[in-house]
Amino acid sequence: RSPRHHVWSLFTECKYDKWGRKVTNGTGFPRNGTTEAADERDFEAFLDHFLPVGEDAVHDYNCYHPANYQSRHLAARVKKPHGVRDMPRDEYRFEPNLTRSISAYREQDF
Repeated sequence: RSPRHHVWSLFTECKYDKWGRKVTNGTGFPRNGTTEAADERDFEAFLDHFLPVGEDAVHDYNCYHPANYQSRHLAARVKKPHGVRDMPRDEYRFEPNLTRSISAYREQDF
């Protein structure tokens, strides 16, 4: 899946899905309407929330943290790597181990 499309999908699940609305309630998640223009503004605010990537940007609205989401998930050493706050505080927290990610990808069987 395209990482850009995947990040949009993560955002829209947090914004519109029943589960996403529940977990982001009261977190300040950007939810300012349902028009295309509102979605674009909210998406920009969502992305800006995580910048700059680093220890000051671990709050994920109780939903998803988009930084390297696919690679982080493949290389994760935790059960639910939705956000970086649950990841070990090591050099792979924001930049997942590429060798481990590729290996996990190749081991997938659908």
